[in-house]
Amino acid sequence: MTQHGISVRRRLGFSAISHHALIWGSLVVGACPAALADTVAERARNHPSVCHATHRAPRPVHCGVSRRADKPLAQSVKAPATVSAPAPVAAASRSSEDLDAASDENIQVLGTNHTYTAPAVEVWGKSPVALKDVPQSISVITQQRMEDSNMLTMADAMRQINGIRVFPGSTANSNYYSRGYQLTTSIDGTPNAAGTLNNAAFDLSMYDRIEVLRGSSGLLQGGGGAGGVVNQVTKKPGMDFAAGGSASVGSFDNYRVDTDITIPLNHSKTVRFRTADLYQDNHFFYKYSHSRKWQAYGALEWDVTPTTTFMVSHAAQQQDITAPYYGLPLTTANTLWSGNRDANPSQSWGYSNYMTQQTIASITQKLWGDWTATARATFYDQDYNTFYNEPWNKMNPATGTLQYRDQGISKYKGSNTSRSADVYAQGSFKLLNRTHHALFGFNYNSYEQITQYANVNCNNIYNNISLENTNAVPQPPASCFDYKQNADGYGTDDYAYQWGFYGQLRLEVIRHLSLILGGRVSRYYEKLQKISPAPKGEMD
Repeated sequence: MTQHGISVRRRLGFSAISHHALIWGSLVVGACPAALADTVAERARNHPSVCHATHRAPRPVHCGVSRRADKPLAQSVKAPATVSAPAPVAAASRSSEDLDAASDENIQVLGTNHTYTAPAVEVWGKSPVALKDVPQSISVITQQRMEDSNMLTMADAMRQINGIRVFPGSTANSNYYSRGYQLTTSIDGTPNAAGTLNNAAFDLSMYDRIEVLRGSSGLLQGGGGAGGVVNQVTKKPGMDFAAGGSASVGSFDNYRVDTDITIPLNHSKTVRFRTADLYQDNHFFYKYSHSRKWQAYGALEWDVTPTTTFMVSHAAQQQDITAPYYGLPLTTANTLWSGNRDANPSQSWGYSNYMTQQTIASITQKLWGDWTATARATFYDQDYNTFYNEPWNKMNPATGTLQYRDQGISKYKGSNTSRSADVYAQGSFKLLNRTHHALFGFNYNSYEQITQYANVNCNNIYNNISLENTNAVPQPPASCFDYKQNADGYGTDDYAYQWGFYGQLRLEVIRHLSLILGGRVSRYYEKLQKISPAPKGEMD
């Protein structure tokens, strides 16, 4: 994918085996010795958790529903949470036969609150897989970690993960790199190219956890770099009513309120709903900038039959920023400026506005044993509009002044659109008295980024502007800008799609020793062309 300003002609189409997702094998040795594993299993038999002893039911249940309370920098008023009374406590002991039978089923991860660790991740194999069984480096930021560390944005979470480089793009967005390559993203395990490509990301309030896999992820993701993938796991409805929220006041006039409510919609609890909403208004440590953001998220889950579950969710976020901050300019000596930290090269009349929406629909059908088939579709749309004036030249280190011109104004608008689909089946089977796991599927992902830069028809020059008073640069009249097609205009349309069939086998050779096989056949296509106000045609 391209970022703003890149002018490269790329057109590619091929059908082949992904170079970083060829059939590969890997031996995974269990992290615990047999003796230690037996000890842990014995403790599980004698001391099951209170939650699972309370909710003895054939259907997996949520052990603790999220009650997110973001902790502010200064003062916080936390709304009390209300939870319905639990069902009568059943017998706490389970037979060894029950535990052995449960161990043959896929792990169910329904929430990660009240802990800093996750028992399993979905980023590597669609279904939850224990971390010790994954032959790649993976980090998980759970909801409890987000709350305790006051993580509010995706950049906040990524800064807490080892080996991840965060490069701020502006006040609204950042880019993330691992091992020298940009990370790709997936939503609930479905590839989504729109996630980290210099876009304004959703607030963390709608996510249960963030999973980061380092290294090649082509088996399930298709085309992408060798950096890895960020899997954003959204919040799901719980079986029982629960509500929580927080209100905070922080530095730089930072005001924020968020709520998180989950509720069953019928007596049998086959229809459930969850919503996570927020509003935030804040300034920054640098001058002129101000952000106002709201986000609404809702998820509806319906057990159509005892073996069929349908879920649909929608998220919408509007973020309006004045005087977007893109960093400080270099001096003529190629050094960083040592003046006041609150300097902002943008002006108070500049703005950067983003409207982002995302809809996810999925249906899961239980087949036989622990085999399931899932179909999921994701629709992502973002519109943006940006206007600011950036320095024309480097800054004089002695005086702290520089030059601005109307020709240095960046005024552009555009959209980011992504469509994804994923259909797969997974489960376990017995062979030679061992339990093995299989995954087979097909996924599709398309992405289109449209950017149109306005023509600047004015050419005023503003000399000796102090970096501490960039508001001295006046806002040009609206007549200075248009989007008429001309030879010097600039607009791009970057479109790409990919599809692929994939499969994965996890064969248990002996106890605590597995052989993992995987393969993928993919097709990837990308086309970058010029659009109005530039003359239409392919990029040179």
